[in-house]
Amino acid sequence: MENPKIIEQTADYNIYEAIFMGFPQLFRIWHNGVTEIRFNDSFALANGYENLHDLLNKIKDMKKYLNQTFGNIIPEWITVDSATGFIGFPLLGTQTKVSLN
Repeated sequence: MENPKIIEQTADYNIYEAIFMGFPQLFRIWHNGVTEIRFNDSFALANGYENLHDLLNKIKDMKKYLNQTFGNIIPEWITVDSATGFIGFPLLGTQTKVSLN
């Protein structure tokens, strides 16, 4: 991660922007220690996919998991379980965004 900088501060969290694998990423770090990553096209590009929908289509069972977990929506922010990582799921999402259909 290159040159993290605070772009927003609230009473509950700070949002940082940093370059990861050549792509800007947003990290929301809550004051209780929880860290979330913005789940968008830039996240997908940094992980080797063309865009978020490409990521969802290529990772086995990702759409099914998101549908079961979040009710057919793509979360705007995800918290990655440090024990399993992104590919092993489980993702925790907040601020729902768009339909999976």
